[in-house]
Amino acid sequence: MYSRAVGVPIHSADDILAALRDHPEWRRDLLKALLADPLEVEEIRKKLLSRELLALPETFAAAEEARKADSKAVWEAIGRLTERFEAAEEARKADSKAVWEAIGRLTERFEAAEEARKADSKAVWEAIGRLTERFEAAEEARREDRRAVWEAIEKLTEKVGRLEEAQERTSATLRAFMDATEKRLHGIELELDFFAGKSMEIDARKKLGNYLRTKVRKIRRCEEDVVDSLIDTALESGLLSEEEGDELGEADALIAGKDRETGELTCVAVEVSKTVDKHDVERALRRSKIFLKASRAAISRNAPEFLQVFPRPPEKAYALVVGRRITEGARQEAKRKGVLFAKYTNGHDREGG
Repeated sequence: MYSRAVGVPIHSADDILAALRDHPEWRRDLLKALLADPLEVEEIRKKLLSRELLALPETFAAAEEARKADSKAVWEAIGRLTERFEAAEEARKADSKAVWEAIGRLTERFEAAEEARKADSKAVWEAIGRLTERFEAAEEARREDRRAVWEAIEKLTEKVGRLEEAQERTSATLRAFMDATEKRLHGIELELDFFAGKSMEIDARKKLGNYLRTKVRKIRRCEEDVVDSLIDTALESGLLSEEEGDELGEADALIAGKDRETGELTCVAVEVSKTVDKHDVERALRRSKIFLKASRAAISRNAPEFLQVFPRPPEKAYALVVGRRITEGARQEAKRKGVLFAKYTNGHDREGG
């Protein structure tokens, strides 16, 4: 087969296609020629198209049927979704209506509450205003009271100052009076103690027989003139020093008598004190020894006024302390040194006053 136009040999469909590629202008004419006969068109289609291409229309038809079925299912689903959406929209509208109705009621309540709040706020501010007025009035009254108080305090301070000055003058006068009174009372106390001591000493001398009865009998109290003569005679003999003479002259009482156990002459030096202490014990013991030495010295000089008291030299001396009370130290000292202690009472079963 040859092309009549150019003389191209045509042996197969491939040759036709190659010629069409080489001569594109032939395509339109060829297509018109082919489409003029339906049988030829079908024959050409079968030769030119593969089995898969030939099956495409059926495949497209099946796909279209499937598409239509899917489209129907989709539209049915869309219908159902639309119905559900419309129902949901109805419910939403109902809910929205209920919400807006609730919002309306809340708005009404809020507006009522706001009105009440405004009323309460107004009442509160009115009360605050009244309280402020009362506070300002009270503050003013407080200032007035404070001013009056400070004025009263100033006046009172002035009065207190005057009173303090007067009190100071009174205190000075009172202190002077108290000092003078204390001095006078101290002097009176000393005098009373002196007279009480003298009274006690005189009373104790009267009771020396009772105090000494367990140790000495037939006692004789040496009077002042006998004591003075005794001391002078002992001093003249040189057996007694001046200090010892002065010591013996200070004795509260000097007693002569007989020892209850031996019957020998004995002498006693007595010390009387309100409260007997160790010094009283030592003083009585020391004076008893001086009394014994002075008595022997006087007898050796044959002093007639003293021979009546001691016809012969005494053999022993006792020391006696008399008092309302005795300290524990003095008691121990008296016991250790053999000094006698007699408790003084006023004769009415109580201590002397």
